[in-house]
Amino acid sequence: NNLNAAIGIEQLNTIRPLIDKHKLNSAYYDKNINNPKIEKLQRDKNSESSSWIYSLLTEDREAFQSYLSNHGIGSDWVHVRNDQYSIFEKFRTNLPNLDYFESRLINIPVGWWLSAEDLNYIVKTVNQY
Repeated sequence: NNLNAAIGIEQLNTIRPLIDKHKLNSAYYDKNINNPKIEKLQRDKNSESSSWIYSLLTEDREAFQSYLSNHGIGSDWVHVRNDQYSIFEKFRTNLPNLDYFESRLINIPVGWWLSAEDLNYIVKTVNQY
């Protein structure tokens, strides 16, 4: 409706600095996360992400999530196989690479609200896992 459109248009005036902060935070993680138990995703050099999430892969996602939680860091996974839903069930097929990815995917905070201290703490905690 018009009210939602007006709010959305107004928010476009302030979105660029927020997206830029997400990108800076993501680049900081790219540079500083170096735990061999944690796999960072490869980025396509010909594209640019808004970095609305920061995804990692780890062998035991639940244990890593628990570890992060115990250290005051929120995490979750935001992508699941669509064919797990009944409407797509008839399309389910063997996709071992997708199964691998989905079972290891976890996302850590990357948002504009993170301070330098927050970023340092998250990196330190991830690297000590």
